[in-house]
Amino acid sequence: MNKNINIELNEKLDRLLKAQEENENMYSFEKAREYLCVSKSTLYHLVSDGRIKFYKPNGKMLYFSKVQLNNFIKSRKTLKKNLA
Repeated sequence: MNKNINIELNEKLDRLLKAQEENENMYSFEKAREYLCVSKSTLYHLVSDGRIKFYKPNGKMLYFSKVQLNNFIKSRKTLKKNLA
């Protein structure tokens, strides 16, 4: 019975994440990569370095908040201004 509940919860969570992604509040890895205009390896490095926050609800796929991606973009502009 617990196994069925876990399966149902995971399916509901997947549906919710997809709905959020469609509303552009949450991005999949690929959509986040396109939004930031970076390569897959660059995004993996940013994630592994902890420079971009992400969600991993099922322990598989990475999801990104649009707000967090925008915060990252803004922080990059600040860094570039400080270096100039």
